[in-house]
Amino acid sequence: MQQKSSSVGCWIAGCGCAAFVAIPSLIVLATLWVGLDVFQWGMVQVEQERQRFEMAANWQPPNESIVGDDFFPRIVGQYELIAHDTDAQIPALNFDLEGNHATYQSGDSQIDVYLYAATELEKEALFGRVDHLHENQTGGFNVKTQIGDRLYVSSTHLKQNYLWWIKGWLLCVRTHDVEDRTPFIMHFLQATSEAP
Repeated sequence: MQQKSSSVGCWIAGCGCAAFVAIPSLIVLATLWVGLDVFQWGMVQVEQERQRFEMAANWQPPNESIVGDDFFPRIVGQYELIAHDTDAQIPALNFDLEGNHATYQSGDSQIDVYLYAATELEKEALFGRVDHLHENQTGGFNVKTQIGDRLYVSSTHLKQNYLWWIKGWLLCVRTHDVEDRTPFIMHFLQATSEAP
């Protein structure tokens, strides 16, 4: 009986040793797995930022303070231009500037594009207005990201707003869509940089 008890004790001790080795190994493997995912995510972010920087550097801004009919491309990605005008005020953002406005549509998705000639000081003031509205909202979801000359605000009240100041021009893209519309902006910048 004592020998059986000793065998059981050895078996339990063996299991304890195996668990002592296995659990840290599993933790290390899980950490490496998560670390690899985080690293890959980081690499994607770095590449996307590089593409944005390159797109902004290559963008050809309009030559005049008033853009005119020929600036807004008829097709941007899967979106088609349905209207354009000089009514560039955005009451929801407290923007009361002169500029240009275009509306693009693809199925049920509609995107408004606004373009303003703006100095860096004017850009800072406009970003400040959006930031103030963002900070003073109550209820619903509320997201804000600012990287350099780009500001993104999405909320229940303000909807999606992408602002990007490039070469003395403020591009503002707004939509009620919930899906990320960054690809539209990249297509827009590419389309407006191409020779007519």
